[in-house]
Amino acid sequence: MKCDLIIKALHLADECQETSRGSKVRTHCLYPSFEAVFVYVQSHPHGFMVTDAGDALNRAWLHGRDESFGKRHLKQSARHFGCEFKHGQLSILAPSDEWLAQAIAAVANAAAEGVNASIRHTGQSNERKLISRVYDVVKGSPYGFDATLDYSAVGKSGKTHHYDMLLSHNNDQILINVVVPHANSIAAKYLALSDATDVRSRLKYAVYDKELTREDKVLLSNVADVLPYKAIVETSGKALLVH
Repeated sequence: MKCDLIIKALHLADECQETSRGSKVRTHCLYPSFEAVFVYVQSHPHGFMVTDAGDALNRAWLHGRDESFGKRHLKQSARHFGCEFKHGQLSILAPSDEWLAQAIAAVANAAAEGVNASIRHTGQSNERKLISRVYDVVKGSPYGFDATLDYSAVGKSGKTHHYDMLLSHNNDQILINVVVPHANSIAAKYLALSDATDVRSRLKYAVYDKELTREDKVLLSNVADVLPYKAIVETSGKALLVH
């Protein structure tokens, strides 16, 4: 393969270098880590074979730690973008150099969308598990919490937000949103907690189990107390009463 041919087909100066897996092309699609998606182009008897060389599945596992979710969503994404997903990699055949741009775009988009969907699914699953674990602790707590799951309230902006849990204890109301180390989770829970009304009469917590980055903790701490699940378990829920 010659990168000059690929660059000409794409009509732009994308990065391209020759490798043992084919011509490695940098695309404008991004993985959840905001790193660029790369695809690989090899000569084929019927044109050019464009693949992701298995990078998308590796990314899905790296960020989500669940290969089955990764494969499921990459298969769905492959169908959506007209690609194949076999033997752990995305691929599509470009019958000529005139189809290279479309083929590269198809594989890159399938890789980015498949990984993002897989991680969203994994994050939502992990959130549900953590919500259930927190609920079990507070329901069995000697401190007499009244717990409501999936609580909805209108925020200061007038927008209705959903919170994972509302606890009542004496005259205190405690809003809880669980967060997992994924950008969508952090952003959604931050927005809901920042827009909560009656902030002086409510305690607000962002509860996590898997370690968050320092930047995410600082961001969340601007709108709520950031509390590890471990502290809730070890105190049978008393940690939620300390503001």
